[in-house]
Amino acid sequence: MTTKLQKNRPADTAFKQQKLKSWQPLLTPKNVIPIFLIIGILFLPIGIALYLSSESVKEIVLDYTNCSKGVAPPVPIQRWTYDEANKICTVYFKIFEVYEKPVYLYYRLTNFYQNHRDYTKSYSPEQLKAGTIYTNKGEIESKCSPLDFDKKTGKQYYPCGLIANSFFSDTFSPLNKYDDNDVSTGEQYIFTESGISWSSDRDKYKNIDVNSLTDDQLNSLIPPKNWQKDFPQYKNGYTRENFPKLADMERFQVWMRVAGLPNFRKLYGQNKIQNLYTGLYSIEIYDVYDVDGFGGTKSVIISNVSAFGGKNPFLGIGYIIIGGISLLLGIIFLIKNMINPRKLGDTNYLSYKTQ
Repeated sequence: MTTKLQKNRPADTAFKQQKLKSWQPLLTPKNVIPIFLIIGILFLPIGIALYLSSESVKEIVLDYTNCSKGVAPPVPIQRWTYDEANKICTVYFKIFEVYEKPVYLYYRLTNFYQNHRDYTKSYSPEQLKAGTIYTNKGEIESKCSPLDFDKKTGKQYYPCGLIANSFFSDTFSPLNKYDDNDVSTGEQYIFTESGISWSSDRDKYKNIDVNSLTDDQLNSLIPPKNWQKDFPQYKNGYTRENFPKLADMERFQVWMRVAGLPNFRKLYGQNKIQNLYTGLYSIEIYDVYDVDGFGGTKSVIISNVSAFGGKNPFLGIGYIIIGGISLLLGIIFLIKNMINPRKLGDTNYLSYKTQ
């Protein structure tokens, strides 16, 4: 007797009954040994090429975290001086090899978690892209909290949010060269900001036509808290002369592309015209960015790149290790199979006796 429930039940399928067709390879010596050998033969030269390419990149890292604290400089800094009145740290260092163009200048921060969820959400893409001046307080609070409006004056931060407020504020001078007698030659190696951001970064920003703003609209906008503290031009707020043009501030655009790890470097400038030659150099750093608050360090890095990018031996070493292990296992299995081959499906290797 067929019940009503049985009539309404959908037809059984191979998917529902978990009887889909499948293919499971047999891992025989004939299949496994060539795979190991091929992986080893392919990965080893790739790994060696990647490692040699990484080692060809020249790089010098200058940690100036403690420049203002009167301690001895770390290697490879030759010496440093600090101008307390102007907050200028002058770092002296030597270049021992020619850095072929293009040469890049980075800054590096450690223990800074730009990937924190509340941090990454705290910005307004509409304000950056369309130059939106919010009149609805709730609308900007939902995007830029907790740095949306100044609590005392009620004025709107531009640009708003935590990412913009923490913008890296240290600035670096061109490299000044010295002769063998430690006398300045007057030569400078200049890094330019132009072209350091991605085209996808630049598409996210648009300048506000400050001349189209009324006095009330201009006065309703103020720089972020840290900008007022670290950038002298913004100490007393915005004027029509100092109003930021975010679409032209490529270092700001690079900063706003948040890093995924707590230790990161970001591009500050580049020189695609000249090689950087050997000799003694100095760089003056306007040293105001506070890293003690999050227990981090800050460094300036001078580097060139290879065809595979910057200096990072990890990928090459990884390929070499995987390729070496695979090749070694392939050779071991090949010798074992040649000396003592095993018949496929030999029941003598079963753990029980056949009847």
